[in-house]
Formats: sequence, structure tokens, C-alpha cells
Amino acid sequence: MAKPLTELTKKISKKVKVAANVKAAEMLTAMSLAEVRKIRAITQSHLAEKMHIKQPSIAQMESREDNYISTLRNYLHALGGELELTVKFQDGTKINIR
Repeated sequence: MAKPLTELTKKISKKVKVAANVKAAEMLTAMSLAEVRKIRAITQSHLAEKMHIKQPSIAQMESREDNYISTLRNYLHALGGELELTVKFQDGTKINIR
């Protein structure tokens, strides 16, 4: 007889759960802008309207390997998000940039 998922997940060790969460976080940080946009179910055309630019400009942004932080901030804001960066220095100092 099949067991409920909640019963099965209770048997997963804490170590495995932590490893799964770390892997999920890594996968999210490796997402492209286009993947983030698609997860939010927004088309390039709709995003372009929100940003007051043309759709080909969105396509260019998404295909670039390197974007300005201000470009990322505006892109993510139009998707309903907020960009937060944390800079970590070797001496342990951390600076949050918004």
C-alpha cells in the first residue's frame, strides 16, 4: 500500500535535507535571466512594456554573459523582485548592497 509523502519525508535524514537545500540554492543562483523570467510566467514583450523598452532589448540582456548591476536591478524589479548583493571580504567583513 502506498504511503503518504509526509510520512516518507519524515524518514529523510537532516544531513540529506541540508544537502538538498544547498543544491537547490546552487541551482537557483545558476539560473539565467531568461529562466527567472519564465518561472515568473512573464514574456519578453510584457517585461519590455514594464521596463519601457523594446522586446529585442530584453532578448539582448538575457543573452549577455555580463550585465551592469543597475541593469539587473531594473530587470528584476520589473519582474517584481528586489536585487540584494552581499560582498564578503577575506577578513570576514560583509557589506549588503541594495
